[in-house]
Amino acid sequence: MDLKAQTRERKQRTKRDASGKDTYRISLDMFRDGKTIPEIAGVRGLGVSTIEGHLARSISSGEVSLEQLVPLHKVETIRNAVIKVGGGALSPIKQHLGDDYTYGEIRAVVAAMQNTR
Repeated sequence: MDLKAQTRERKQRTKRDASGKDTYRISLDMFRDGKTIPEIAGVRGLGVSTIEGHLARSISSGEVSLEQLVPLHKVETIRNAVIKVGGGALSPIKQHLGDDYTYGEIRAVVAAMQNTR
């Protein structure tokens, strides 16, 4: 499982909004200003999962901590599932974990794991 290679590939595709601003940065700035993920999604007209993805990318860069996005009691279970199932695709991990875990939480843990490899 090469999590770092996947991140490098994603980083090369920085998206911009209509004004030319980095869409990931806009979400991060709003989160830092105290807005919740659903609030950011509503203001920006994007899905909650999109904002979760933006913030997970910020975990990879060290600008957001995992604990800001995932309850501590879920982190180890998600890590173990990623190791057991593999980190290439989120759906098999989600199926393994069940409905008590969200794709956003899984995505955030995978991003944090990329920093430790």
